[in-house]
Amino acid sequence: MGSSLTSSSSSLSSTSESISETERELLRAEAEAVCDLYTELKPASWKDPCEEYTEEPPCNETAFEGLQCLDGHISSVYLMGDATRQGTIPPTIGNFLQLATLDLSRNKIAGTIPETLSRLRELVTISLWNNSLTGEIPCLQNLTSLILIDLDSNLLTGALPTWIVEFADLFQLRINMNHLSGVVPPLPHSLQILTLAENTFSGTLDVFSNLTLLVHLDLCGNQFRGSIPIHSKFWTYISNAQKAVITKSTHRSPSIKITLWKQTFYTKFGPEPVVWHSSKLLAFHDTCQLFSNQLSGELPATLFSTAVKKLLLQNNFFNGTLPIFKAPKLLNLDLSSNMISGPITQAFWLSAPKLNSL
Repeated sequence: MGSSLTSSSSSLSSTSESISETERELLRAEAEAVCDLYTELKPASWKDPCEEYTEEPPCNETAFEGLQCLDGHISSVYLMGDATRQGTIPPTIGNFLQLATLDLSRNKIAGTIPETLSRLRELVTISLWNNSLTGEIPCLQNLTSLILIDLDSNLLTGALPTWIVEFADLFQLRINMNHLSGVVPPLPHSLQILTLAENTFSGTLDVFSNLTLLVHLDLCGNQFRGSIPIHSKFWTYISNAQKAVITKSTHRSPSIKITLWKQTFYTKFGPEPVVWHSSKLLAFHDTCQLFSNQLSGELPATLFSTAVKKLLLQNNFFNGTLPIFKAPKLLNLDLSSNMISGPITQAFWLSAPKLNSL
């Protein structure tokens, strides 16, 4: 038995009299959840914990890469692309009551998202993208500390839950490439990154009009209808987006600071910061994608923000002529397969002097 394990066991033994029975049950439940995760996914960076760790979870052990602890409890599970078998998410995942971050992305996980996730009231980020998850999104409205939900590239069905609007601090919602449908419900004003592409959502774009903090919007490949709201403020704050930093504090994660425009950010769960990598955090703050819907009407000038670089509107039913606009940073504009008419004048090229793809 390694020295770190001996130290851990000794620590538990030496404090056994001060640990309440309730605390013991919590530690055993976390140890059970770690064992179940190993059984289902067989992480390549783990050894089998099921026999050695029955009374407490393996905290900060080198043989369990991706597990982080705070005060003896699991606070972070990061197993992106580490699974060696296609299993499911065990219901005992709900035993990690102090969990702040969960990332099981790119593991080909099957089955449904367990409803026991709703027990994780300290959860701040959940990333399950690029798996084979099925069924509907379970009720997670108790998780009011969430700032990031990433369920991209799964097989989820049903509607987008109405309770998402209650997440007052949610800044990133990604559910691209699923089988979700229906009208999009009201969404939290705090959203800065929203990707709903390649589903079958319907309705109009009016539901997004209150999202004045958005810096990245992807709605392509759905069934949205109607015109673009003329007073839309989707891109109002893009010019300052690169400086955006969000700080979120909870009881178990005293300082979670996320810098939006880097692929690596630091999460401080204890005395020292822990590096948490997420390739999905990088956002394209200068892009708007609305292509392949059923949108119609004339294009409002407000669509052409002074900071937007890429505007993809092809395969819709837009009509009329191009508005008078000023987009000094626009590089790529796609209006193909619409019903827009009129000449492309010299004024158009002066309005978009950097345009190299039309």
